[in-house]
Amino acid sequence: MSLGQAIKLIRKDSRLTQEELAELANLSRSYVADIERGRYSPSMSTLEKIAEALNITVADILSKDTNKFERYDVGSRLEDISEDLIRCGDLMFFGEKLSPESIELIKESIDHIKRQMKIINSK
Repeated sequence: MSLGQAIKLIRKDSRLTQEELAELANLSRSYVADIERGRYSPSMSTLEKIAEALNITVADILSKDTNKFERYDVGSRLEDISEDLIRCGDLMFFGEKLSPESIELIKESIDHIKRQMKIINSK
């Protein structure tokens, strides 16, 4: 499942239309549709708006994005990413400098994914 598919699934589970989500997140309906189709990747600030509109966290959305597991060996790479985040002061996402709050959300997301991987690996 891609990031856009995850957003669509959560939106539908919340019984919202694209138009309703767009209004709550202060985005255009066509942009929400393009994100859900995978045509555009949302910036971190847009992802935060969508999460807030859905009354969830960015980590909740990212935890449903399983494409990252198809593209990367997440075992040791998650540890590397976590360490890089701790050491790095200026992180960019699609040309936008991430705020300390966004970096913290990413760290929380990585921790959530690690916990999920431990559950999967223990089965």
